[in-house]
Amino acid sequence: MDEFCKLLNIKHPPLVSLQSAIKISSTTPRQDITSLQELPKFMLDRIMMLDCDSRQFPPFLNPPAQKKTKLADKFKSKSKKPSDNEGVQIHPMDVFLFIFIKCDLIFRQSFITQVSKCQLSIPLITYHHSTHQPTFYLFSLKTLYKDYFSKGDIGKSFSVTQEKLPIISFIRVGECGKSQKSELLNQIIGIPQYFFHRNQMGSTENRYFLNGTVELAWLLPGSELRSEVSIKLTQPCMVLNLRGNAWNYSKQLEFITTVSSLIYVFIPINQCSQEFNAQLSDFYSEFSSKTVFVMYVGESLNQTEVEPNPPEFLEDSSDTILFLEKNSLGKDANSLSSSISLNIHNLPHSMISLEDCVPIARRCNIDIDSNELNFTECQNAVNSTLCKMWKSLPNNQSECKPLAIVKKSMLPLQGDCWLNWAESKRESHKVANREYQETLIRKMDKARLCQLERLKTPSSILVDIISYCKTFGNSESNFYLIWNLLRNDFNTLSITHLPPLYEEYKKWHKQSYSTDSHSDLTVEQKKKMQVNNQQNLVLAAKNIAESSFGIEHIFRELGQVFEAHQFGTVSQRYVLESSLDYKYITSFTMIAAKLLIGGHAFEIVDGDVNHIATEWVSCVLESLAYCIGLEKKIFVISILGTQSTGKSTLLNTMFGARFPVSSGRCTRGIFMQLIPIEEELQNRLKYDYLVILDTEGLRAPELSINSSYRRDNELATIAVGLGDVTIINMSGEGHSEVQDILQIIVFALIRMKESYSKPRCVFVHQNVPDAHAHTNLIIARSHLIETLDKTTECAAIQEKKDSFYRRFSDVIDFHPEEEVFYFPGLFEGQPPHNKISTGYSERASMLRQYLLECFSNSSDKQFQT
Repeated sequence: MDEFCKLLNIKHPPLVSLQSAIKISSTTPRQDITSLQELPKFMLDRIMMLDCDSRQFPPFLNPPAQKKTKLADKFKSKSKKPSDNEGVQIHPMDVFLFIFIKCDLIFRQSFITQVSKCQLSIPLITYHHSTHQPTFYLFSLKTLYKDYFSKGDIGKSFSVTQEKLPIISFIRVGECGKSQKSELLNQIIGIPQYFFHRNQMGSTENRYFLNGTVELAWLLPGSELRSEVSIKLTQPCMVLNLRGNAWNYSKQLEFITTVSSLIYVFIPINQCSQEFNAQLSDFYSEFSSKTVFVMYVGESLNQTEVEPNPPEFLEDSSDTILFLEKNSLGKDANSLSSSISLNIHNLPHSMISLEDCVPIARRCNIDIDSNELNFTECQNAVNSTLCKMWKSLPNNQSECKPLAIVKKSMLPLQGDCWLNWAESKRESHKVANREYQETLIRKMDKARLCQLERLKTPSSILVDIISYCKTFGNSESNFYLIWNLLRNDFNTLSITHLPPLYEEYKKWHKQSYSTDSHSDLTVEQKKKMQVNNQQNLVLAAKNIAESSFGIEHIFRELGQVFEAHQFGTVSQRYVLESSLDYKYITSFTMIAAKLLIGGHAFEIVDGDVNHIATEWVSCVLESLAYCIGLEKKIFVISILGTQSTGKSTLLNTMFGARFPVSSGRCTRGIFMQLIPIEEELQNRLKYDYLVILDTEGLRAPELSINSSYRRDNELATIAVGLGDVTIINMSGEGHSEVQDILQIIVFALIRMKESYSKPRCVFVHQNVPDAHAHTNLIIARSHLIETLDKTTECAAIQEKKDSFYRRFSDVIDFHPEEEVFYFPGLFEGQPPHNKISTGYSERASMLRQYLLECFSNSSDKQFQT
């Protein structure tokens, strides 16, 4: 590790945390780099922005070497300093693995998730050449899920660490390279750049971390539609690819031979010496039932120079040997895929999960990543919490909604109490009648008293959280680990329990739009059917909301405990403090603030009741301001758009945020995340932090027209009111889907104009594939301006400000040529192996850069609540 740092001319860096990875720096992910020192940051930024070409260097950084030398010789050479770029050759996978190893335990999960979205290979085992010790990464893969199509094109999802699957491994023996093993695997999987291979830009003979690494991939049913070769699969299979000569890495080889159902051994024809054949014979005699040998023409040999004869011990086993032809990649891939199809169905293979592989790895003397920190103690604490949760289920629990029952039992302060309080509070702002207001206040007090009564017997999860504070509160690493474990496990619960409920929702959503297609029904029958479909849609949405159980629900409960404690009388507080430690109740706000600083998202608008727990949120933000400094200046970017238009994905891509997009739960309410700005950039941008707000999708189909309009109005007003820049996210070229939303936004902008700030809007059109869209859609932008002008005029008349505001440009400084962005589709290709579009990543980078330029043109704003 130290030698590699010398080669890059950098100091040995600390572990990369989530907070440091998402920090906004002076370099942009897609700009050219000029030195080797910038390589790790360059690659990390591009991976976080889902750039599928992130593992390829600009050509000038890897000039051809004058002669072949070992990497160690370069360190010993005194003719040039390590900082000189000329002649220094660095393999892109070495930089990638350097970043991977230097990620801390928590951030490595986010890093792997981004790598997986780019459809790039994932390290399962890395090898430290200085210590000759491999490490197996299980915890790093815990949050990773794979999707595929089963029979009948039914979409399924599985945890890559928990699912029991057959394993097919590919290894090379012998020192002769150019086996094309990785390139052949790419052909079979159907993704040309999945495994980095020697024919990709930047590849070199020098390898520092790569050799000895075991990379992980999956063969998924349905992938044959994407691949040029065909492997008929009825279930997913894991693929392991060991880099380098397997004879040199005995621990990795022992692991692979133990866990694999099928092993393909690549051997060079020109190295079949007597000693070499003896090694192969010993290997084959032990693992003959699951081994297939693949013979290829080695380096510096022509096809005509050697007879492709198998070793003597294989002369009578033609079904266990393949011959590859030189310069015939497509034909070789077909031969290999045919062999895999035949063997995987005929061989009696065992099923194993990655979790089951852990004790095997330990027996092979391979380290486990979760040995870091006090992982076992934290994991046991979380497992105990989850176990108590499920024990709370009554014997007569509903089989269809067990999670909803657990949630109601574990989070008693939410539900009817919190909903009644929020509705009464909202209603109190609309009425002027004093008597009615007093009635509403009594209802609110009753709801708080109900919460205090329920707190006399606190739920097990609340008791455990206070226990976490006592046990792990003094260690920052354990603090973040325990909450990350909780977050992961609750996401797993959602992924496990919500898909059937979403299928039910989709069914009624589809039927609600197909009423008119029933020509055999009368108008009255169609109306009746439409009402019935709408009722079922509302019920399906309610079931989803009741069964959604994420980390945000835990913090809602902490917020309600905090507010109920603040409301209570002295005697009521005494009763509460006798069952819960008062010191830790008041520290709940600091817990949320620390997680915000650590890169976690925080809910500011409760999506289930569409209300802000004002006292709780204010105290959390005050705690945050205390932690980072009251004088710090912030810039706020918010986003608005209809449901399922990719709002969270866009923010995650631009800023490396952690808004949930893959756990089966749409965003509800409004979430915020804090992004730090690099110190040297703060003076130029005039800000210390960026806050991004992710909002719930507008025009929710499960809501009635009146309810949806009111909810959308409130969400839009908050988003625009808080944001210095608001991104209006739309699907397609037009803007008809947000026509009514634009009017809400203009109303909010006029009111903001009358106050202290002048917010801006940026329009993003998703799924516009044409590369020349910006030029070709001039007319569409003209129509957008006309619509905005008309909307501004109507809004100004209603606000009695028509003498001041006649056009949209009177409200904000809007430049349609600069502030309208067109994005191609998010994915390229067909599932299950579709990858993030390079064009999407490029446009996200351009939008990010434009938003950062907006910083210096805006007024200063201190962190205030």
